[in-house]
Amino acid sequence: VAAVQFTGAGPTAAAIRSELSSGLRPLLAECGGSNSIIVADDADLVHAAAAVVQGMTALNGQWCMGISRILIAKKVRAAFQKVLETAFRQRVVLAPSDAPVEDVAAYLHEANIKEFGPGNLLRSAPEDATNTSDSPLAVTQPANSSIVSGITEELSIVGPMAYKEHTERLQRIISESEGGVVQLGRVFPGVVPVSAGHPSPNASSFLSPCLIVDGNLEMLSKTELFGPAAAIFEFESIEEAVAMTNKADGQLCCYLFTNQTQRAYDEHCIQIHSGMVMINSISFGFEMPDGEEGPMGDFVGMAGSGADGNAEALARFFTSTRWFGLNTARLAASPTTSTASGANFALQ
Repeated sequence: VAAVQFTGAGPTAAAIRSELSSGLRPLLAECGGSNSIIVADDADLVHAAAAVVQGMTALNGQWCMGISRILIAKKVRAAFQKVLETAFRQRVVLAPSDAPVEDVAAYLHEANIKEFGPGNLLRSAPEDATNTSDSPLAVTQPANSSIVSGITEELSIVGPMAYKEHTERLQRIISESEGGVVQLGRVFPGVVPVSAGHPSPNASSFLSPCLIVDGNLEMLSKTELFGPAAAIFEFESIEEAVAMTNKADGQLCCYLFTNQTQRAYDEHCIQIHSGMVMINSISFGFEMPDGEEGPMGDFVGMAGSGADGNAEALARFFTSTRWFGLNTARLAASPTTSTASGANFALQ
């Protein structure tokens, strides 16, 4: 074996690296991490809330770029949490995997009409609009389309966790986090979820989406939740938020929402210890200017090592450069010179 590519838990990657070390063979490892989203006080709060919904509910929250921590500017903390809870009520339903989508959508539609009135869905503000903490729902308008570009479904169905032991793990983390718990979204009739933060003998693998409010930052920065849960903390300045997100042992991706996009790109991205930083966006990946899929990584800390996700990143890992030199003095009567050239060879 010349090289190994691995996706999974950090301790397993460390064990594999130990096995490979005797032969100095490379390891490409993607191990996840406590990914975060930073929401500045000038951000479009509805846009950011929609991103959190996506980050917490895609694949039931069990995806490597999911959100474990929400870092929100203190000035807009109350406004954002209200918008976020509303977004979950309007879009997210805990339902069985085999439940007909049409039935779940009809249930959500009827519940929204009853609670919010017909057509009164959250949507992002126009680009020239500004959210303020004095008017947290100022951008609430009638909408019949998706609430943010790139998130095409108004309905997000959260199904059961992958297996019961994982549900119990996440319950245990929440109960030990030292924070309060806010339940999010709606529950489809007939589903009996376990209570977040309250381990029980209940055999259900349904865990209601929830916020962990002001828990232990040190603990939660080093823990990938990997489920429909996220911890929320507030900050005074972007510099403080960067320091908070960097408390993670490793994170695959950090999402930064702000209207000061140029400053974020020029100053903050390089300061964040993450394989990827996405500004005002959340997705399963991104496209390069040439149309190719962008790489994931290079991974940082316990998030892994190397980068994957596109051909260029994999080629960089699975090839090596060798140099060849030639003494031209043996070929012609001239002062001794030499030339060198490099060539890439696949690891075999």
